[in-house]
Formats: sequence, C-alpha cells, structure tokens
Amino acid sequence: MPPTTPSKADDGIERTKQSLAARWNLHFPVRDTNWSPSKKDPTSLAEKVHGLIQYLYFRKEPSLGALDYSIRQFEAQAPLILSQWQFKPHADLGVIPTRREPSELSRDFLHRRHRLSDVALEQLMQCLHHHLSLVADRVKRGEDYIAPAAALSSIENVGLGHNDTGFGRTRKGRAPVGEVKYRQSTLSQTFRSKSDPTIQHASSDDFMDDDISEVLQDVCMPDAGPLAPVVVGIPSKKSSGHTSPVEEMFETPPTTPPHKKLPYTDRQEDRVDSHIDDTKADVFRKPVSTNSRSASFDQKSEDIDSTIRTSLVRTRLQSPERRGHGQMAGRADSERQPDQGKSIVDSHESEGRRVKESILKRLASYPPFATISDAAIVPFRQVYEVSRIATFLKLPLINFQFYLTKPFDNYNELWLGLGHITRNLGLVMPERSSLIAWEKAASTFEGVSLTGKLRFLDTKEGPLLDLLLHPMRMEASYRLARKYGSDRFCVLGLPGLGAGDLPSYLKNHDEVARDAIICWLVDTEHVFLTRQWRAFYTKPDSKKTEGGVRNSLTDSRYRVYFFAEDGLGFRQGPRKGEVDPRLPDRPRQTVKQLLEWFMPSQNNLDQPCLKFFARLALGLSSTTPTIVFRPQELIRSDDARSEDPGERRLDVRRSEEKKTQRNGSASKAPVMNDGCARISRPAALAVANMLGMDEPPSIFQGRIAGAKGVWMVDCLDEMPTHLAHPQSRGFWIEITDAQLKFNSPGVDALAPDPARMTFEVNNYSTKLTPSFLNFQLMPILLDRGVPKEVFERLLQEDLTAKVADMEMAMENGLALRKWNQQNNSVAHERAEYGGIELQGGMPVSRAEKINWFVEHGFEPKQCFYLKEQLYKAIHGYCLRLENRMNIGLGRSTNAFMIADPLGVLEPGEIHLGFSNSFRDPKSEFNETMLHNLDVLVARLPAHLPSDIQKVRAVFKLELRIYRDVVVFSSKGQMPLASKLSGGDYDGDKAWICWDPCIVEPFKNAEVPPHPSFEYYGIEKDETRVSDLLPHDDYTDRFLRHAFDFNLRTNLLGTCTIYHEAFCYAKNAIDSPQAIEIAVLLGLLVDSAKGGFHFDDAKWTAFLKKLKLPKKMPPPAYKPKSKTKLTQHLIDTLVFNVAKGARQKALGHFAKHFADVPRWDNDLVRIRNEEVEESKGNHALAQVLRNLYVGLGKIHGFWQQHARREEEDDDWRPPTDKKSDSLSFKALIEQCRADFLALSPIGDTETTHDSTIRQWQKDHRRGKSGYWDLVKASVAFSLYFKTNFVWYIAGVELGEIKATAKGRGSYRAVVNNVFESFKVDGKLVDGVRRREMEGELRVSGGVLDDDAGDEFGEWDWWDEV
Repeated sequence: MPPTTPSKADDGIERTKQSLAARWNLHFPVRDTNWSPSKKDPTSLAEKVHGLIQYLYFRKEPSLGALDYSIRQFEAQAPLILSQWQFKPHADLGVIPTRREPSELSRDFLHRRHRLSDVALEQLMQCLHHHLSLVADRVKRGEDYIAPAAALSSIENVGLGHNDTGFGRTRKGRAPVGEVKYRQSTLSQTFRSKSDPTIQHASSDDFMDDDISEVLQDVCMPDAGPLAPVVVGIPSKKSSGHTSPVEEMFETPPTTPPHKKLPYTDRQEDRVDSHIDDTKADVFRKPVSTNSRSASFDQKSEDIDSTIRTSLVRTRLQSPERRGHGQMAGRADSERQPDQGKSIVDSHESEGRRVKESILKRLASYPPFATISDAAIVPFRQVYEVSRIATFLKLPLINFQFYLTKPFDNYNELWLGLGHITRNLGLVMPERSSLIAWEKAASTFEGVSLTGKLRFLDTKEGPLLDLLLHPMRMEASYRLARKYGSDRFCVLGLPGLGAGDLPSYLKNHDEVARDAIICWLVDTEHVFLTRQWRAFYTKPDSKKTEGGVRNSLTDSRYRVYFFAEDGLGFRQGPRKGEVDPRLPDRPRQTVKQLLEWFMPSQNNLDQPCLKFFARLALGLSSTTPTIVFRPQELIRSDDARSEDPGERRLDVRRSEEKKTQRNGSASKAPVMNDGCARISRPAALAVANMLGMDEPPSIFQGRIAGAKGVWMVDCLDEMPTHLAHPQSRGFWIEITDAQLKFNSPGVDALAPDPARMTFEVNNYSTKLTPSFLNFQLMPILLDRGVPKEVFERLLQEDLTAKVADMEMAMENGLALRKWNQQNNSVAHERAEYGGIELQGGMPVSRAEKINWFVEHGFEPKQCFYLKEQLYKAIHGYCLRLENRMNIGLGRSTNAFMIADPLGVLEPGEIHLGFSNSFRDPKSEFNETMLHNLDVLVARLPAHLPSDIQKVRAVFKLELRIYRDVVVFSSKGQMPLASKLSGGDYDGDKAWICWDPCIVEPFKNAEVPPHPSFEYYGIEKDETRVSDLLPHDDYTDRFLRHAFDFNLRTNLLGTCTIYHEAFCYAKNAIDSPQAIEIAVLLGLLVDSAKGGFHFDDAKWTAFLKKLKLPKKMPPPAYKPKSKTKLTQHLIDTLVFNVAKGARQKALGHFAKHFADVPRWDNDLVRIRNEEVEESKGNHALAQVLRNLYVGLGKIHGFWQQHARREEEDDDWRPPTDKKSDSLSFKALIEQCRADFLALSPIGDTETTHDSTIRQWQKDHRRGKSGYWDLVKASVAFSLYFKTNFVWYIAGVELGEIKATAKGRGSYRAVVNNVFESFKVDGKLVDGVRRREMEGELRVSGGVLDDDAGDEFGEWDWWDEV
C-alpha cells in the first residue's frame, strides 16, 4: 500500500520530537510557521532523525507501529549509553569512562540525564538515528520491522562487554522482546501489580537485573482510545503466627522491601542535583552526603544500590494507589536528637515505639496519595482532574489511562469522556472544577487553587488516611505562588490529632500517633500528581463561610501546605532546547531553597523559631501585587516612642545605619505607632491606579519584603534629597522596626528580586458605613452603665425597619434586587471565584440565585422556585440576627486605626473624617467629620471591661488628608490601640460609636494588670534559629519543631467559650475570675507567634486554682442549649424581641406568597410550538419521543439519589452504598452533564430534515443552540413541580424567560462587564415611589424624559 500524504495539520511528528526532547534532553531544530525546506541542513543529524520520524510516522499496515517500535528500541539502549559516562560535575569532559555493573544503571538513569555532556548527547542522537534507520530500511524492503530475538539481544548488549547480564536477556518463561509486537508500557505495568496475589511475598532478591531494567523501560503507546475499565482491588492479608497486642491493632502491610533507614545527617536538604525521573516509575531518591556534594558520582555503594533495587521492585509489586514513595530518614524516636523535644517516656515506652513504627509502616505501605507513572505526559491541569475523580470514586488510575496520555483542551470533552467511564462502572462523577480556573490553568495558573483534605479511616487494616481532592477554584494569589507558580502549591485539610479526633483504636495512643503523623508529613517526600511534594507550613483552619460561599475545608482542623520540589518536566538550571508545551516550565527547587529565598535563616539568627515559622504566613496570605520599589526607595525608621512625641520626619542617614544594622534603638519605652508608617503620594497614586481606583485611599494594608502593616499617605509630602532629582519617580516607602518581621536577603540591596520588592496590598480604606452592636460589646456596655432598656429599644427599632424593607422587596423584582444587594452581597464571591460560579444550571450561592431570577424577568409572586429561595434567604437572615445579635446602629462605624504622624492629638483624643457625608436617616445625622463630641472606641474580640474606651473626637485640620480612617494619638504612656484588647496599628479596625444614648452613660474602666506567664502555667518556647542552624539538617529540624507545636490543640476556643458561659452564669464580666480568664484569652491569641505552651492539663490546673468547675453549661441563647432562660440581657433580646420579629417577618411572607404558581406559560412556549409542528412531521415527533425517554432516565436517576434535606449540604464521606457516596453537588453536575449530552436522535428520516440536521450539527460542535432550549422547555413541561428542572436546565430556562417578549425587551451583556455592576438604590426607590403614587407617565409606549428609563438605560447601574 503506498504511503499516505503528510498533512501540515497533523502535529504528531512534533509531539514525538517534543516527547523525546523532554525525556532525553535531545535538541531538535524548531519547525514553526517560518520554517521552509530551504532552511534545512542536510548534514545535521537531528534533521536526518526528523526525516526518519516523518517517514515512519505515516506508515500504514503492515508497517503501522514501526515508529513506536524503533523508539522503544532506542529507549531500551539509552540507559546503557548513560551508564558508560561518569557524571563528574567538576571533571573535564571527554574523560574515558570506566565500566560499571548493570545494577548501577538506575542511578545514572534517574539522576544524571539532564547533566550529560555534549558528547553523550551526540551518542544518544546517533543511537536514535541508528534504530530509526534499521527499521526504516526494513520497511522500505517490505520486511517485518521486528528484529529477531537474537539480533535484538546483541544490539541491546552493546557497551556491556558481556552477554550474561543486560537488557537483552530474558528470564525463563518470558517471551523474548522480538516475539511481542506491542509490549505494555511502564504505565500499565505499574498499575497492575497489586491485583496479582502471587507476588505478594516476593523480595528484591527474586528479581534479576533484567527485571529492574524492564521497569526502567518506558514504551510510547500509540493513541488507541479509551481503555476498558479495570477495577484493581487490594488483596487481603492473612496473618499467621504470634503477634503482640500492638501489632494486632494494625494490618501487617504486604511484605515488601522496607524503607532503608537513613540518619538525619544523610538527608540532603537542598538536593540541587537530585530529582525524580521524568520518564520512569517513581522511585526513592538517592541520599547524598552533604560533605561529598562536589565529589564524582563514580563511587560504588552497595547500600545505595540496594535501595534503588528495592524501590524498583516495589514499583512492580505494589499498585500505584498504595505504593510508598516517601524517603523517611530517621523517623523513630530513638533516632531523634535530644533538642527535638523529649521522647515519650513512661511505663509504656516500648509499646508506644511499636505503635509509632506501625503507623509509619502503614502510611508508607498505604499512602493516601495516588501516584501516576511519568509516562503521563499531559497538561498538569488534566492530571489533576483525572486524579481528583479517581480519588473521589476510589478507583485505580488504570481506569483512566487513556486520559493520562492524550491531552484535552476542552474541559467539557474531558468531562464527558471521564463520565462515560464512570457510568459504565455504575458510579457518578463528583463536582466539576471551575471553568475559569481550567482556562487559567492552561497558561500561568495564577490564582488557581489546588486544595483537598485528608481524613482518617476508622479501620485497623489498609490505609490510615484517605484523600479527597477538591475542584480547582480561583482565589487571590500570594507572594510565594507568584514567585514559583500556583501549581506548585497544594493545600490539604488535616483532621485534628487529639484523642477525640483520631480513630477509635488510636485514642489511647494519641501522643504517639500525633508524633508519627507529623514525622510522616514533614519527613516524607510525597509523590502524587506526577510531582514530588513536601509539607512546609501549617496553620489552624479557621476560615468561616462568608456570603453563602462554602469553605472547601470545613471538616478539617488544620491546613497543611505542600510544595512541589520536583516533577515531570521540571528542569535543572537554565532552559535548554525545546520546551514540551504539555509540561510545566518549572525549575527544580527544594523547600529549603524556598524558605531561604523568602526569609534567609542566616540573616535572622536571633528570631525565635516558632515566630520565624509564623512569618511564613506573609508569603501565603492573599494579596494584590502593585508597584515594585527600588532599594534606595525603602526608608528605614525607628519606631515612635512615648518618650519622644512629635512630628515624624524621614531621616535618610539613620535609614542607612539601620540597613547596615548599626546603632540599633536601645529605647525600652512603649511603641506608639506599632505597625503603621508612611508612603509617598506619587507611590500611593501609582498603587491606586494599579488597583483600578481614581484616587488613592488614606491607607493601604500590605506587605513588602519582610515587612507588614499599614502605610498611610504622607501628609507632609516629603521628598528625601537623594530622590529629589528630575529622573526620580518620587516613590518612597517608610519601614519601621515594628513593621519589619524578618530581615530579607542582603542581595536585594544590589540586585533586588522584584517578587520581594513588590508592594502587595491585601486591603485599603474605603467609604465608611453604619455598623452594629453585637454579643461581645453589649455585656461590656451594660457593665459600664448603659441601661438594659436602651438595647431592647434599639433592637426593636432595627428589626421593625428590616421587616418593612423585606415586605417592600416582595412587591416586584427591582425592589427585591435592591434588597438582596444590600443584605446578601455577592462581591466577595465574585472576587474570589473570578465571576459568577455556576453549579449545574444555576448559580451556587443563594444570593446569586435570587439575582439571577430577577435579572431574567421572573417576578417574586409568579415563580415558585424564586419564592422558595427568597423564603430561605429571609429565614436565614432572621436566624443570623438571633445568633449574632447584630443590632444596626446608625451612628457607629468600623475604621482602620492609625497613629498620629504629626503629634497634634493629645492623649484621649481621636480624629475621624469621612470622604462622603455620613448619613443616618433615623437620627438625621449628616456630617463629614466628628468634632468636639465624646465617642466610644473598641476592638473585637472584646472581653475585658476596659476593652471599650470613651475618648474625645476632635477634627484637626493638619490631619484632613486622612479620611475614612480613625487617627489615634501618639502621645501618652500607653497607645490607645493597646488598651483595646491588645490591638496595634498593622491593620486592626476600631468600632466607633457616637450615639448619645450609649456614649453618655458609659464610664471607662482601667486596664487591669497582666499576671506573669508562670501564674497561668504557660511555658514559652525559647528555641531560636541560631540554636538549630548549625545542624546539617536544619530545615528538617526547623519544620519538625514548628509542626510539632502548631499541630497541637489551641485552647483559645475552649477558653473563650468557657469565659462566655461563666460571665453568663454570673451575669457579670467584672469578677476577678472573669478578668483573669479574659487576660488569658489575650495571651492565647498570640500563642502561635509567641510559642506559648498551654494544654488541657494546664487549663484544668488553672481552673482549679480559681476554684472553678471544669465545665460550664452553655447559655440559653446558644443553639441546642438546654439551659433555662435567665434575666441576662442577651436572653431577653433573643427570646423576647428577635424571635418575635422573625415570626412576624415569616408571617408576612406567608401572607404575601400564599398562592404562587409553579407553571409558567413563557417557559413551555417553545415546547408547545415544537409539539404542534411535530403533528405533521414524523421525524420531529420521533426526536421528541426520544427526548421524553432521555429526560425520564435522568429524572429517575435524580429520584434515586436526591434527598431534599441535602440540598444545602456539603460533601459527605462516602459509604459502602453507592447511593450514599454521592453528594448533592455531584448529583447536580451529573444530571446537568447528562442533560447537555441529550442529542436530537430519531430514525433514518431525521437525516432528511434540515432543522434536525442543524440541531445535530450544533450539538456535535458543543454549540449552545435552539435544541438546548427545546430540551429545557420540554423538561419544564414534564417536571415543573420539582426543583430538579432548575438544576439541570436553569441556564436555558432563564434565556427562554428573558427573551419571551421578543427583541427589544432585553439586553445581552457579557459576563465580565455585567459582574462589575450593581443596582442604583436611589433610582429603584424613585421608581417604586412613582409607582405607588401613580405618577409614572407613559407617552406612546416610551417613558417621559423626567421619569427615567428603569429598564433600558445603563443609568440604573453603578460600577462597583
């Protein structure tokens, strides 16, 4: 058969070259759109290779597969070529190599490929050309291109010098390579192992060197479509013989070669020369002594060789989901150094050691991370999605092998293909990832978050931990992600490690289990998602649900941050040759390098280790990058001290002294401006422009280099002399001692890294609005003299006004849209996810759902589903009022605190000005400043009577530039911010109230003295960086020490709940016991940074000292509390006032929505038209009948899995029952996907109907067309009585409704424009007022000019 004509559109040849370049560092000339045959170099070996690849690529039967075969032969011999070269980084090239044993091949193959000399690369290219030529010659002669076994054996043993060992030899019973046309790839070999029980007890001695070489081989498989799903099970283990009680608690892992124990000193932290292999199965790293980094790699080490052999055999023996890839060096207590914390020393020491070893062995044998062979050269986003689905469904990755070899750009195509596999297995897909995140992951990955959670499995056998990866989402980026790439960071939730959080069989060994899990987390190099990760940071998971946006880590106690040190496609050093577009262009970096780049240890020797570790949060907090400062534009300053009040001025000479760490401040006086400094006006304007603002705000909260805090615009408009020249930008930023949290690398003074010198903003001052009274403030106000009746009256007035607003909002969609915007803001969600996030056919959050219905033309009293969403919103709003007790207070606000930079405010004075007139309709307050009146200031959390202070508000003309922030005096002996529950000026906000009924009766309380740490039993960790840095394994010790502290239970929440219950029971907050507990709370807030050890035993001892009980009953107003009502203020407000208001609001709602229809004629219009048309069109009638059947199947699936009470539930852990393993979110996504997949199927006559052919054409292209609207309209006619139809077809139903009145009645707006709008409340009020008064004048169907156009003009929208 003649060869086929090559097609320019076929990029398979380039993909083959890119794969070879990525896997073997071969260099091929680029052939892009500018290439022409005239540029071809006929003498170039690479060009000859290209020609042979092109020739073999287009062969058909019987020569199909010739290219793959020749590449396999090359890759079988390539490791042998590598084995002939001694990799001596500091030796001369071209030195004659010494011959080595076959068992050493793996070492070179895994670690040295990317540092080959030009001579070695030339030999690799010649080898590739040789095999391509041999096969091409056979094909041209019409011969079988498969080489005979004998010939192949001789070829493969070239360079070994003997035939008794090598890749060409076959074991007894194994077919020679020449007898097999298509051989399994390493990927399939890796996936099959654990299903074969016959090899459970094999050891490394049972496998010859050729077995190891077989693992090293990796065959390029041709695209062959989806593979048949195969479920790989984990074989059960049968134990025999006597076991100890401890051993009986755990399953004995399959007998495999154990991890080789390595001392801590053998761990190489920066591992610059070590990396996981880009093409082979994952193996353990080779440990390199720190003292022999520059030594040659020609040393033979039987221990290292044994480790490599062990890991390679493990690859064959264990399934990819449960292989242990970690390198756990010195994990046992006996190997830890004394300064790593005391060992568990008690009567059960030996038992505890056995428990720890058993846990570590179990985690190594059954890691929660599913691994993927390096043969999976597809984009990382695709690897993540496939792995996420596999872990969710608890399926081996072999089921999805096709989708780990063929790249998919279209997310819907990938999702449909994966869904086809899962449906064949009777399973259901999980929730989809954000489409915005998928698209972003195709380029920079910036802002794309990779998250998940680990959870314990309460079983004594098999895995100890289970992993669930969450869908990709968009989040604000952070410094480390912008430096290294968001795809290199994965945040996993971790359950608590206390006795109450562990599996039942570990509850009596909680300390040992906790220590073992920390060792596994920190000391193991975790391999998953084709990358090698290491944990480097952890913090409590304290994120709460905001604005209806669910937190993906709610079931976790901690968050653990992982960094990808190495992975498929990662490069060593500068970029060389062509870059495979499917692989990330990332350099290899270790956690040590990351930490040293961010906060170098040598420059911070005096830092306490735990505080130093806590500073990592600055690199992981969400910020927006703005301008990049130059070194000379950073001005260092001393803190403002109480002994030196007055105007703050820049001192360049002092700045240079501080930069060189000379003449540090020796003052011990209180710091009066802790956390705030200044920024020049030109710099502030540039920052504002990058944030999209017309003018700069008064302050920015941000980070730069090692500093964090608040920067206020300079009111003096200073310009240092060294910057006062025509070429100067006028940029400068002041950094005080209190703002500098750690010293940055000294290199930034000469060659600054832009990532460290960027001013990162995470907040700024905005227009101030009225605030609230809440639970914490009211008891203090009551204690300080404010009458109880004042709060009852304020709550009653506030609830009456809110109920009236809700009643008005029920009348029409426009009023409802305004009310929803005021009470259920969606700005946070849109900012976090980069738009309106959809789930199925509807927005995710309830607020967005209400907006969506209104914006598509649905009226509250004409749509039953909208009524349900509105009821839930109102009910939830009332419950929030009861639970949080936020009483609206028109003459109060919350503002950032800053210290007076001019020294014009006296102690006890504040300055507060507004950028716009601050208006309170109830009191008719309408001012732009507060002047000559008493006000209250506070800061949350507030527990002490002194946490609210009465001060005097005065307006100072010199400070007029500072608007929408509150300026505190910088004079006196104690900063005012510190009096407010220990606050400072680095971003804290103050609550300010000037309502006379609250301010006038209030009396100040003195700040109580703080007892010593010893009084509370608090122990402070004094370990400093200088104590650990001399050790070779400094990074290991540092991280273990920090994880050990931060993964202990913080009793702040426990003590806070106790304090609230105690004050409730005593109906007082000023008792000696209450004050002492409140002071303790202030200390525990900073326990992570301060290194304060305060555990349950110390808490119990402290309560015993105060003669208080261990537990206090919860207040009656707490949910599910059984405590009887008291005369406490909160009880009165919740049960007598708020609950009555809720009942009144819901009663009004039921009255207004007594008879809301489910049916909507507009939504069935298309269905009716098509049904009428089908009466004379048999083909259309058949299509509609098949559509009815398809919709019925989807609805049946919905009925099988859906439960009404699950509608708002988050993910629930799967059980053995398949129906129970499906969350409501996943059910929605599955049914939506099935709905979209319904195609216009009929009989043969349909092919002659032009309309149906067009429907089919649009459907095949994935184009949203009229067929989708037909499906939605038919679905509504069938299932209008259920919410099911909105979840599967909401998008299409909205389009039908919006266009029901024809063109001219609606306006199409693209999402990114629409998302920046909000309703103009004043215009809505005007329209509503005119409607009520009957003054809306219409002339000829067009609104009069003075009436406005509430539907057709952009005026009724204001940009956010």
